[in-house]
Amino acid sequence: MRSGSGGILAGQGPSAAVRRSTCGERKRNLKRSTLRDYRQALDAYLLPAKHEANVSDTQFGRAPFAATSLPNIRPAQVKRWFDGLPYGRTAEKLLTIVTAIFTYARSEGWTDHDPTAKIERRPVRYSGDYDFYSREEIDALVRAAGTEQDAAVYVTAAMTGLRRGELMALRWRDVDFPGQSVRVRANLSFGERVTPKSGKVRSVPMVPEVAQALAKLSQREHFTNDEDPVFAGPGGGHIDGAVQRRRYVDAVQRAGLRQLPFHSLRHYFGSMAVNRASLVQVQSWMGHSHIQTTARYLHAKSQADDAALLAGAFAPSIHAAGPTPVIPGT
Repeated sequence: MRSGSGGILAGQGPSAAVRRSTCGERKRNLKRSTLRDYRQALDAYLLPAKHEANVSDTQFGRAPFAATSLPNIRPAQVKRWFDGLPYGRTAEKLLTIVTAIFTYARSEGWTDHDPTAKIERRPVRYSGDYDFYSREEIDALVRAAGTEQDAAVYVTAAMTGLRRGELMALRWRDVDFPGQSVRVRANLSFGERVTPKSGKVRSVPMVPEVAQALAKLSQREHFTNDEDPVFAGPGGGHIDGAVQRRRYVDAVQRAGLRQLPFHSLRHYFGSMAVNRASLVQVQSWMGHSHIQTTARYLHAKSQADDAALLAGAFAPSIHAAGPTPVIPGT
């Protein structure tokens, strides 16, 4: 995608125009991870390749209008491209970026039209069918952990629902042993402490298994001051994310488990919590901005009570009732 003057927007590597229009770097104060995600999408799908004269029209290849100047990009081109993308978050994100580029381009007078204006968006819906480890599998993962600290990471992740970055940002002052809670004040993103994903500080109950694992970790010789990371690197700083990911994968392999992402430990927490707490409580503990996100875990909620309630609706009349069958396991 080129400006009206013919200059490639990526020519400034990337230009201020692209940064402002797609990332809102100055006005929206987005996190580095979000900015990097948008820039990667631009480079991979929407800007001309540096050493590529022709662009291919593939599902997730470079957009066919990537090398076209903005005023010459037609609505039909964009619609045909968007309709050909696989349904999902990536397609919606790419359309959002293209729309933002044209919004900024119009404000700068580079073009007087927006070819995305009449494209109907496709809301992404989630089935809520998460795959996660059972309690027995999590216990096996903990036993296979490479270090005592790794074991504490896995226990805390599975039984507090904290995101990986939130775990890595935990400091000892965030662990309230008397109050039996963990306070989530920050998220570690690209080595920097930033606000949690929801933008709000929250507290999560600390169950005995987590308290025991963290209490044991607090007895180490170094890095136990209030401002020290709970899960510390060799020099006392934050753990390197890439290293932690590799250690998790290795532990999964040693435990003989199917490979699931680290985030599945958070899904375990949500799926277990909805069986004992209200949806509002689980939303607060997990730091979800919208309760609809939390509601995805309802499929994991036990239906035993509801089944007993509903059974009365189908109970045979007293005159038609026969011998009561024996149900295995009851």
